[in-house]
Amino acid sequence: MNFLLPNKGAFKTADNTILESSFETTPHFQAPMAMKEWCDNLNYKMKTLQDKEEKLKAILEQHILFERIHPFSDGNGRVGRMLIFYSALEQNLIPFVITKEQKEAYIKALDTRNTESLYQLAKVSQEFELTRIQGQMILNKNKP
Repeated sequence: MNFLLPNKGAFKTADNTILESSFETTPHFQAPMAMKEWCDNLNYKMKTLQDKEEKLKAILEQHILFERIHPFSDGNGRVGRMLIFYSALEQNLIPFVITKEQKEAYIKALDTRNTESLYQLAKVSQEFELTRIQGQMILNKNKP
C-alpha cells in the first residue's frame, strides 16, 4: 500500500486525460456534481428498466459516462470495470470481465462512445463466464 496516491479515494483535484483518447474528461471542479448525477441516473435506470438486456446496455452506457467523467486522479479504469461487475451482480446479470484480447475493442468503444460495440463485447464475455460457471457447478456437483 506504499504506492497509493495521497488523495486516494478523493475526487481529482486537477484535470486529467486518458492517453490515446480523442475526448476531454470532465473538469476537476465539476467531477463531484457529475458523479452525483451519474449515480442518480444509474440508480433510476436500474429501478425503472425491467428487461435484462436493457439493464446491461444501461450499465454499459453509464460505464462510458463514468470513464468520460474520470473522477479520480488514478484508477478510473479499474474502478469503472469493477462498477460494471458490481452492477451486473446487483441486477442478477452474468458478471464478466474485459479480457486482454478485448482491450483494443473496449478502448475504441469507450473513445467513440459506442454502447452497442461494448454490449457485443459484454455478450461474448457473458457467454464465456456462463460456460465457466456451469462447468464449475458440474465439477462441484461431482465432488464427494
